[in-house]
Amino acid sequence: FGRSAGSTQRFNQIILGLRELGHEIRLWSFKNPSGYQWTDVDLERAKELGVEVVLTSRGEFEPSILEGIDAVWGIYFHYMKFYEGFDGPSLVDTHDLLTPNFQIDEYFSNFLSKDGEIFKFDRDVFKEPFHTDFPIRDEELDVYRKFHPLMISLRETEKLEKKKIKSTWLPYLTSLPDGISDYSGRALYLSSAHLNNLWGNDLLGTDILPRVRLEAPDFEIDCIGELDTIC
Repeated sequence: FGRSAGSTQRFNQIILGLRELGHEIRLWSFKNPSGYQWTDVDLERAKELGVEVVLTSRGEFEPSILEGIDAVWGIYFHYMKFYEGFDGPSLVDTHDLLTPNFQIDEYFSNFLSKDGEIFKFDRDVFKEPFHTDFPIRDEELDVYRKFHPLMISLRETEKLEKKKIKSTWLPYLTSLPDGISDYSGRALYLSSAHLNNLWGNDLLGTDILPRVRLEAPDFEIDCIGELDTIC
């Protein structure tokens, strides 16, 4: 994930939290040819934090890398078939249910166009009724029956429960003491440059924010994350 993505912050929380509990942390990652690839600065920083990083080419899986490891974070369900032949992880964090996301991507992409560097959704995508029937495919469910899934959304754990699959909810953000914050700045809008979020950004800007400003003309938000730096 990109350095400013919400998932990156979440993984940082998990990794540093486990390290504080005395666990040994090893990051096993692809040598990603995209702009998200590991740099020498990243690897040096990980070393300073006491985190080992193992880089491998995409599609190359060495069983000895993961033998005896209890949990894998941030792995797509369709890679889990590579772990079945050895003593590998029993817990898997896929962030959320993925096959509905894939179908949402396909649906939204039909309404998306690009003008230069600017992405824009066709206004028809905002018309009700919204298309909401995106089922979890059996390929994904079969993996969760073999490996215990960790989810960031209670709603998604409930979806798996209906399929008689037990999962564990791992909150995206830690709770504040007594639910109280001393933050007094503008509202924060955090989002990555995922298709779902691009759609949400357009909906916020074209439909929701104008309605809010009819009631509160001075209302402003701070946009942070990839949606700010990329979009």
